[in-house]
Amino acid sequence: DAAAAEAAETPERSLHESLDYWGYQTCSEFGFYQTCEKGSRCFFTQGLDLLPTQDAFCAEYAISQPQIARRIAETNAFYGGSRPDLPPHNATRILYANGDVDPWHGLSILAPLSPELPALLVSGASHHAWTHPSLPTDQPSVVAARKAVRRQLAAWLGL
Repeated sequence: DAAAAEAAETPERSLHESLDYWGYQTCSEFGFYQTCEKGSRCFFTQGLDLLPTQDAFCAEYAISQPQIARRIAETNAFYGGSRPDLPPHNATRILYANGDVDPWHGLSILAPLSPELPALLVSGASHHAWTHPSLPTDQPSVVAARKAVRRQLAAWLGL
């Protein structure tokens, strides 16, 4: 493919570095494109509908718009969509942590589904900000989120 050919021509780049895994996964499973609602604090393009232009992008992977829709439905069925706690999945011990300025938070579960499926919405935080190494300059909501995650994990592990 074109990415492999490009990597072969530039030996300083590995094949892994040249492949667009997120792009492929977007077309093959999720169908989520980084745009934001108008008037939000999101830093991606606001109010842009990319789906018509995704035809060309996903065509690089031989994936059509009807296939994108079918694959999104299959992914949601496999993982339980917005209700993984219901049969046949019966999921437990998932903490849905999201930053409220993360463009992906709209795809997540934002309110607890049960005591075993809690949700944490971190004010002013971007995508998984609480997973980065701690710094003295971290905003208070991220510091609090790290503590909440640790408390939840400790409770689940019986520590």
